[in-house]
Amino acid sequence: MRNKSYLPPVHFSYLVPIILEYLVIINVYNGNIFYLLNINISDNIEYSCMDVFVLICFIFSHFRKFHNKPDKFEWIIVFLCLIAHINWYVHSPFGPWPKWWHIGSKSLDDDRHRVEYYVTHSMVFTCYLLLFMRRYPYKKKTSGHRFSKEDVVLEDIVLEEYGSDRNLL
Repeated sequence: MRNKSYLPPVHFSYLVPIILEYLVIINVYNGNIFYLLNINISDNIEYSCMDVFVLICFIFSHFRKFHNKPDKFEWIIVFLCLIAHINWYVHSPFGPWPKWWHIGSKSLDDDRHRVEYYVTHSMVFTCYLLLFMRRYPYKKKTSGHRFSKEDVVLEDIVLEEYGSDRNLL
């Protein structure tokens, strides 16, 4: 069995949906991996597989007791992304609704535009990107002072040239 320190952190599982959603947004990936494997499922279900992959990594991390377990916020966001993908399977503007869906019916004026479809993918991409970036916050390097010595010297030069009017700075 491998040592836990050699296993990648759980938040690297976010890279799978980040990459796939980006490929959907730029129209390179159209949910056709299972089609190439002769498995006939909806492309929207295939898009939700990336969310299931992240959830499986979360569950695996819970039982393996990694030091970087996902918090409740991450669980909620991933479930919301999964619901967003499944929503397009249930209420697809490109085809009929599933026969097992008995709540309401599709009407002629219910067709939504393709833009909403890609906005959903953009939203899911942004959610996963923010979850990934949340694990790596930007830390600005400062010297502990508000201004460096060079800034003070530059300010003195500008004040000598333009006078004491600080509105010009």
